[in-house]
This record gives sequence, C-alpha cells and structure tokens, in this order.
Amino acid sequence: MKFGIGKWMIRTSLVLVPLLVIGGTVYLLNWLGVIEVKSYAAKIPLVNKWVYEGKVDTKKKAVKPDSLVAENKRLQDKLKQVEKKVKETETKVEDVTAKSKKDKELLERQKQELEKNIKALEETIKAAQEAKTGNEVKAAGYDKLAQYYAQMKAKNAAAIMDKLDNDTVIGVLDRMESEQAAKILSLMDPERAAKLGKLITSQ
Repeated sequence: MKFGIGKWMIRTSLVLVPLLVIGGTVYLLNWLGVIEVKSYAAKIPLVNKWVYEGKVDTKKKAVKPDSLVAENKRLQDKLKQVEKKVKETETKVEDVTAKSKKDKELLERQKQELEKNIKALEETIKAAQEAKTGNEVKAAGYDKLAQYYAQMKAKNAAAIMDKLDNDTVIGVLDRMESEQAAKILSLMDPERAAKLGKLITSQ
C-alpha cells in the first residue's frame, strides 16, 4: 500500500513539476515584458474564454459620438435659454432704470415749479402786506392832516392843498366834515377843485 502511494506521488510530481516550471517561466517572461501571454492565450480555444472572461466590452461601453453631439446640442440650447433670460432681465432692469430716471426728472420739475409758485405767492403776500402797511401809514397821515387843516382857516387850508397831490388832498378831505371839505374846495383853483370833485365822487 505504501509503495502504491509513493508511486502515485512520484508520477504526480513528474507531471506537476514541469508544469510549475513552465508556468513560472512564462509568468516571469510575461512580467519582464519579453512575451505577451494574453496575446498567445487568446489563440487557444478554451483558454481565451477564461482569460477574457469579465472583460469590459469596449464597443458596448464606449460612448457613441452621436450621443456626444446630442448632449452638446442640448447644453448649447440650455445655454441659449439662459442667455435669453439674462438678456430679458437686463432689458427689464434698463426699463425700470429709465422709468425711474423719468419719474425722478418729473418730480424734480414739479418740485421746481412748486418752489417757484411758493416764491411768487410769498412775494405777493409781502407786497400786499407792504401795501396794507403803506395804506395804514397814509391813512394815519391823512387823519393827522385833516385835524391840522380843520383847525386852520379854510382860505389858508385851500392855499396849502393846492400844492399837494390829488391822492393826498382827497385823503384829507375824505376825513373832514362834509361842510368844511366843501368850503375848502370852493376856495381852491376852480379847475383843480372840479377835477378833485370828480375823483371823490368816482370812489
């Protein structure tokens, strides 16, 4: 029995040792780049299947040029859409800016017009106040003169009034008693007295 096992081991060793030597030599030569094992293995019917099993099919996995062109076109279309939206946004911003500028200019013009009207109104009010003050001063002056002339003789008052302007004479006579005013007028220059009479009655 022992002899049979030893015999079997010898026979197996005679087969395996040369295979291991050959396999090791081939592996070493392939590793050193002396020979290309895969190129030779591909020519052996059963071995080539085992060597290339699980290898990626480059033809199936390779990206087709048409798909790249389609993807490129899709991206370009998307880019155009984005550019269009950007342009539309810029246009809207420009429109809003232009409208804002016009509104600002309109408000500025309205402000200037309002300031002008306010200034004119202030000047009118000032002039009216000055005129009122002037009239009040004149009225006070006419009252004083009327008192002075009332104390004078009618002849002397008429002589003085002949030298005064019409507004002053009318202002003074208007503040005197009618009888006294008529007496002074009768003693003044007839032509002047007639003119003053018309002015007094026209008021």
